Amino acid sequence: MYRFTSRAARWPLALIVTTLTALGACADEQRPITAPAAQPNKPSLAVGDVITVTNAKGGTDPGTLRWAVTQATGGEIIRFDARLAGSTITLDSTLVINKQLTIEGPADRGITISGGGKGRVIDVAATDPTQPATTLRNLSITGGKLTIEGGAGIRASSALRLEHTTVWGNEAGGPPAILTIVGYGRLTLVNSTVSGNTSTAGYQAIFAGEDATLINSTVAYNSGGGIHFSEFQGGVLQSSIIANNGVNNNCFNTEGVMYAGTSLSNDLTCGDSTVMLIGDAKLEALRDNGGPSMTHAVTPVSPAFNALPGGCSVAVDQRYKPRDAYCDIGAFESTDSTITTITIERVASVTPTGSSAFVKGTVKCSRNGDQFGVLVQVQQKGPDKTVVSGSGTVNVTCTTTAQPWSVVILPSAGAFKNGNAAASAATQQTPSWVAPGAASRSIKLVVPTI
Repeated sequence: MYRFTSRAARWPLALIVTTLTALGACADEQRPITAPAAQPNKPSLAVGDVITVTNAKGGTDPGTLRWAVTQATGGEIIRFDARLAGSTITLDSTLVINKQLTIEGPADRGITISGGGKGRVIDVAATDPTQPATTLRNLSITGGKLTIEGGAGIRASSALRLEHTTVWGNEAGGPPAILTIVGYGRLTLVNSTVSGNTSTAGYQAIFAGEDATLINSTVAYNSGGGIHFSEFQGGVLQSSIIANNGVNNNCFNTEGVMYAGTSLSNDLTCGDSTVMLIGDAKLEALRDNGGPSMTHAVTPVSPAFNALPGGCSVAVDQRYKPRDAYCDIGAFESTDSTITTITIERVASVTPTGSSAFVKGTVKCSRNGDQFGVLVQVQQKGPDKTVVSGSGTVNVTCTTTAQPWSVVILPSAGAFKNGNAAASAATQQTPSWVAPGAASRSIKLVVPTI
């Protein structure tokens, strides 16, 4: 009997671990196996060989994902024909993986594996504990539905590793997204997202029976809670977001958890401010932001933005976008700079004595709310080749519609006169996500008539 525990109480829930029969068939010597070749009779695949999926059906037809799993003898990589990139495979029943494998979707658009609301999506059965983890990469796991048990998305009785993968939209009485069995399943998430999973009995989305390591991953907006760490093995939280999972329910059982980098939570259940960054993550909705699987975008106003000035231990984010020197917490690296557009009006007024000029223009940004300065400079060359120049600064709060600005320019020496001049404007003291903006043009200085 396995026991799940909510934050309110420890509730027993029996998990029936079914004895799994090997699905292996025989195959003759052929490497790599690529459908639609006839199903081999005597498999002789070696570690690292590639089996290619060419059929998006959810059954056992040659070339399907289930067919590919049955061909493997352990250690192979299952990949997908490029023509299947972005496809959804709706399984006709749970996909049982009873040997150590890597299932890798295309990096550009990924593969969605759906349970179609009929049961568990993937069951990773017990394998040799000395072997590497079964790895799911560039995938979306969704559509799992169980009434009582947990692990509607994935149940694992051996080591499991998720990379660039999203587990979303699964429902169960127990932990809905991922369940790793006590004594068997080490869990590692790298650049992965667990979001929008529902437990009808209020369990955390992830139940880790053994140690769980989260590296630059995001666990957010799951109804019953975020992650239940193993009371025996603990785990590691590294540069990850666990936020908005119910009320005060992001983490449970963190006594054995170690912290690396900086992680973010909107409550104290994952650790207090001595080990965590506490605040509203301000994530955007789960959506296709590019890459193999959906992500929660980090906005520049999020405390996760540029929160790791020492950089990340992973060079890219979940979408395979490069991480910069000011790494964001979580699975998403914000590379969407605010773009500024500055204009300068053609005519500027000047006082009769030439002691100042009044220059106007507009500034517009690709997003609302960024604040910075605009430095304006004016130069005027006189008939005797002398140059009169001056500068001034105006502070702006930028919006997606053009906002007027104006600034008084005082000459550093001499005086401005009626006539032509050159003006320039450039952003300064901008936040790190605002791309520098600048403009320059010829203007005419005019003494207003009274």
